[in-house]
Amino acid sequence: MVDPALLETVKKMFASGLDEDAVRSALEDLGLSKKEQDELIAAALQKKPPAEEISAEKIAEKTAEKVKEHIAEHEAVAAVRETTALAEIEAQKTEIGEVKEAVASIPAALEAKISELKKDIEELKAASNAIQTLLKKILETNRSILLKLK
Repeated sequence: MVDPALLETVKKMFASGLDEDAVRSALEDLGLSKKEQDELIAAALQKKPPAEEISAEKIAEKTAEKVKEHIAEHEAVAAVRETTALAEIEAQKTEIGEVKEAVASIPAALEAKISELKKDIEELKAASNAIQTLLKKILETNRSILLKLK
């Protein structure tokens, strides 16, 4: 059974210069079986007459069936995309939460580092003052020794 509209399309494809492999590929993309492809190509090339005519009801049924299959396939793909998108969104939310926690801990870490640096600076100041005091005492001692020697 060959769909007349599809047969006309296949004839036009051959008339436009497409080879049999390209036509088969297009028919395969439409979901036609190898047998259906052979029948259509044979009929289009008039290798043999079509086995029997298909009634309008059968054409409508097949078309409706193909449309339903296409819609179901589209819905399945849409569901997979939605699920994937939701999973990716959740992963991004988790990652954003981790980044927020890391950023929130920065001020505390900086505060601790600043306190540590302040303590180090205070210790350096104390050591510097102690050295300065010692140097002054050494200088005074040297002066007094020199004055005694004169």
